[in-house]
Amino acid sequence: MIKISVASYDNVVPSVPVSALFGRERKTIGRRNDNFLVLPDPAHEVSRFQAAVWSDNSGHFMINLSDATPIYINGQEFIAGNESAIRAGDRILIGRYLLEVQKVADEAGDGAEPQISTPDAAAAQPPRQPSAPAPAPAAEPPQVLPLELLATQVEHTLILSTDEVASLMAQAAPAAQAPPAAAPDPLEAAFVMPEAEPEPEPGPAHAGAAGARADGAPPESADLAALKAAFLRGARIPRDAISAEWTPELMELLGKLMAGSVQGAIDLLTLRSLVKQVVKADVTQVVVRNNNPLKFFPDSQTVLTQMLRKKMPGFMEPLEAIDDAYHDLRGHQMGVVAGTRASMDAMMQRLDPDKLDAGLEAPSALDGLMPSRRKAMLWDLYVQSYEAIAGDAQDNFKTLFGADFLAAYEKEVENFNDRAARRG
Repeated sequence: MIKISVASYDNVVPSVPVSALFGRERKTIGRRNDNFLVLPDPAHEVSRFQAAVWSDNSGHFMINLSDATPIYINGQEFIAGNESAIRAGDRILIGRYLLEVQKVADEAGDGAEPQISTPDAAAAQPPRQPSAPAPAPAAEPPQVLPLELLATQVEHTLILSTDEVASLMAQAAPAAQAPPAAAPDPLEAAFVMPEAEPEPEPGPAHAGAAGARADGAPPESADLAALKAAFLRGARIPRDAISAEWTPELMELLGKLMAGSVQGAIDLLTLRSLVKQVVKADVTQVVVRNNNPLKFFPDSQTVLTQMLRKKMPGFMEPLEAIDDAYHDLRGHQMGVVAGTRASMDAMMQRLDPDKLDAGLEAPSALDGLMPSRRKAMLWDLYVQSYEAIAGDAQDNFKTLFGADFLAAYEKEVENFNDRAARRG
């Protein structure tokens, strides 16, 4: 068994270390989510299925599956179909990814899941005693449904244990403070609830009533009250909006709501990227700094871990990332509407009666005596044109309408960004 870890992407160390264990079963590495080790790459320098890795009694091996991208192992190039032995200490370059090969003990079993490990989380675990029984496995995180557009049930291969999330949250909690109120985005004014007016603090006359519970429960601690107030303030909802007790079940619900919202944004951004690829629009590029984690990472677990831990170089702040993502989604929606309208106009121009009439020979004397003859010819030409357009639309949409769609899409998105800049 051999371990392959991501050392860096474009000379930037990933905020969440990623590694995978490879055994006797041949497993793949690549850009698509259904690889065993996924290497997200908006620049598409890594192929969908880039390489396969396996082990046998004689050693560990890697083969390049890509015709487009070579693999460099310790500086030596391997093109498609080339196979190489790999061993601990090898450094593998695939596109902008630098991978490292590490030796591991054969404990995890063949075909172990790719893992995300953090030094903080590992340090938080108690040392294992030789005589102690093996700890119970951590609860598996909820499966996230893939995009239906992809037509395949993609299993996310970046697995984050609940122990690691708890460790990261515990580490970030002491330094967490209520963030300053962010300047409201004018474009979002119609989509968010107005910020609730702060309620006056209860005076001495109400202190006893506030502390006494109808069910006889003891009054909440000052720390819990401060946390609740901070949450309500951040959510922009009044204090009486949540009437239920702040139980573990409620906190779990709030966590699921947050994860679902983040995953929905990731899915919409993925669909946006697919549409832009179809029409050859510019797609998001990975840069050295100010990357949006919602566009970079494949699932909500990884994004939330990156957002809730301490600031990592190369990525936006959490609120900045959310604002940036939904700004792009709003612009994308407007661009799609404009592009669809332009494509429809282009199709209607091809069915313009004047253009069809110009395609026929000049009217003859017989056409003057029998006007219905020319009308019948025009109808036949219309039927032929419709069949040609319908067939082309199914087989070659980009050639027919791609240029019109792209021009209108990019113009509308540019106008949207200009309006947002003027209002912001």
